[in-house]
Amino acid sequence: MNVVKVGGSVLREPGDFVKAAKNIRMLWVEKDIIPIVVVSAMKGITDRLITASSGAIEELDSVEQKYMEVADELGSRSLASRVSHEVERIREILEESSHDELLKDYVVSLGERLSRIAMVQALEIEGVKAFEVNAAD
Repeated sequence: MNVVKVGGSVLREPGDFVKAAKNIRMLWVEKDIIPIVVVSAMKGITDRLITASSGAIEELDSVEQKYMEVADELGSRSLASRVSHEVERIREILEESSHDELLKDYVVSLGERLSRIAMVQALEIEGVKAFEVNAAD
């Protein structure tokens, strides 16, 4: 089994998803190695989500903006739609609920969930067949 971890220090800018996907294609896929790709939130996103989960819901705007830039870079309306949907769901959760630890974990994991969606699309742009696996499943 080959596991590739793409961390937040690599995912600083919207174009970094495509760069990582190219590297995955060249270093593994072209050598007939099928990796499991584990992806982190973009640099700084988890900190923003922690702040949002503590009551500063406006931090969600910057998270949404960063991933919308990724959607633009990838030319993906479906990613943009999913980003909007996921961020809106988190916003509703934060506005309607008490801030218990389980909900905080769910909010903070948003960056990884959005990066997972973006990475699959970046891999597909690079000609790599990919699919999402939700860790919760």
